[in-house]
Amino acid sequence: DVYKRQAIITDDDKIITDDTERIDCLRDGWAPIFQAVPDPMLQQQAFDALRPFVQDASDTIAAIPPPSCEQFRATAHYAKPSKPGPDTIPYCAWDSAEGGRTLMNLFYLLASGILHSLTFNDSFAVFLPKGSDPGDASGQTSRKVSSTRPLGLKNTDNKAVASTTNRCLATVVTGHVDKDQNGFCPNRNFLSNVTALDALSLIHI
Repeated sequence: DVYKRQAIITDDDKIITDDTERIDCLRDGWAPIFQAVPDPMLQQQAFDALRPFVQDASDTIAAIPPPSCEQFRATAHYAKPSKPGPDTIPYCAWDSAEGGRTLMNLFYLLASGILHSLTFNDSFAVFLPKGSDPGDASGQTSRKVSSTRPLGLKNTDNKAVASTTNRCLATVVTGHVDKDQNGFCPNRNFLSNVTALDALSLIHI
């Protein structure tokens, strides 16, 4: 019902409510972003420039024990409730000894390089409206494509395996990350960058 009350506003201010036309508008509007392909030459140049500053953590990573079925089950147990992906399986389906073993076996298949299902990375695409609008009170949300926020809903087995693996690696790998990298590192706060910039500006005033 909520989905049916969402409309797309075109650049010429036409209100689109037809399902097929809405999908076309969203696809055409976001296609340049999602279909953009990085220049491999520029990527290689960036990697080459950064290589002297990157510490080799291969031995450290190799020494990290792989996650156990109990860790995979814990991820499912403590995961925040969220919409499942295309297979519609919720996190609670993995919250058992058998569920934990299944996720662990999937982890080993992926780690060994065995090809997973072609649908493993599939997701539902939803486009949430940004901000609020006076017209929202009428029960119909209308936004231009540029005022929507794309969100991918992946299957919970995919997210549970990725989350558990990240948790095992993050603490150890952070020790090899440059001290100036504060975002997305355990026990570091990206707001420290703001503090550092503020201190630097005072020095140069």
